[in-house]
Amino acid sequence: MTTHNRPHPDEPCYPFAADLSALVDGEVDETVARRLLVHLEICDPCQNFFNAMRQMARAHRDVASLAVNVVDAVLDRDGDFGRDGVFGREDGDDVLASDAMVSEGRRRLAQRILGRKAFRRFAAVLYRVAKGYLLMAVDENYRTEVFRQPVAVDAAAVRGRGLVQRILERGEGRYAGYDWVEAGRFLEFNLKSESDLRARARVLLEEALRLKPNFAEARLYYGFFFKLQGELQRAAVEFQKVFETARSAENRGHAGAQLVTIHEALGNYDSALEVIERLLSRRLPEKDARFYFTYFNLAVIRAHRGEFSLATDALATLARRFPERLSEVRSKLATCAPLRHAMECQPEFRAELERRLPALLASTN
Repeated sequence: MTTHNRPHPDEPCYPFAADLSALVDGEVDETVARRLLVHLEICDPCQNFFNAMRQMARAHRDVASLAVNVVDAVLDRDGDFGRDGVFGREDGDDVLASDAMVSEGRRRLAQRILGRKAFRRFAAVLYRVAKGYLLMAVDENYRTEVFRQPVAVDAAAVRGRGLVQRILERGEGRYAGYDWVEAGRFLEFNLKSESDLRARARVLLEEALRLKPNFAEARLYYGFFFKLQGELQRAAVEFQKVFETARSAENRGHAGAQLVTIHEALGNYDSALEVIERLLSRRLPEKDARFYFTYFNLAVIRAHRGEFSLATDALATLARRFPERLSEVRSKLATCAPLRHAMECQPEFRAELERRLPALLASTN
């Protein structure tokens, strides 16, 4: 991990600056992302610093070569530039007036984030934080991990948080001169609802995509946001963009899988079949076994279309090429309503499965 141009370790918010710098450097670590998210929620100055970076990125994403000069102008408080000039005010808060923008360490970090060719790297930071918010909204295990994240109380105490004293009185341990508590003690006050988490994720994802329109991972989660909202047509538009343009076969695969589920939900079985056939023509499951379920999805869509012999063929291909996944396929089959319904209503379909794939139906009766 690189360490140049970071605030001094003695600064109370050094871990935040180090984590932010690591993400800017492209170091992908879910623990780092969770820790960054937690600190943004409990530390107002660092949150203001982060928001100031977002403002400058929005205002100057098309003139990245000027960004360092902009940072200097803001940090030096040249006249009223940061007060009523280019940036104006957001919701009545002059975030650029925050003391989070004062230290030399933060100045250097800001210059790295917003320097030449760095906007696209900052988009990755926005994506990581947005992903964290979205996963907190839908994944209870992820939310638990975030809430268990250790937090140094000193970093919050110096900001005058009212609940710090109550936490200190409970005494949850000391390390390296700091009192540490689980982040959930703070976050339960800040993160009120699933809809709020989704809304935060959407804003950051849109900012990331404005900075880097071809950012496939961010667009996948943007589509996922709309899918969670029940806006399936809008979600399909975003997933289709990734499916058509992503360089990574993995990203195309994830987008394709999401498109299939959306087309199935909307009853567009022809469109779902077209996506699956394109994935199989590229031999995606054979190249990346994580996408073995593409053959299972093919069986489901064939059953929807009344093509039961072809559905059997798809499951047989899956069993032959991925025998190590048999138990997972059994579990999928046991809970797959379309295939279960087809087996109940089409005795010949079930008979053919029992004849060709007895191991697959062994525990799904």
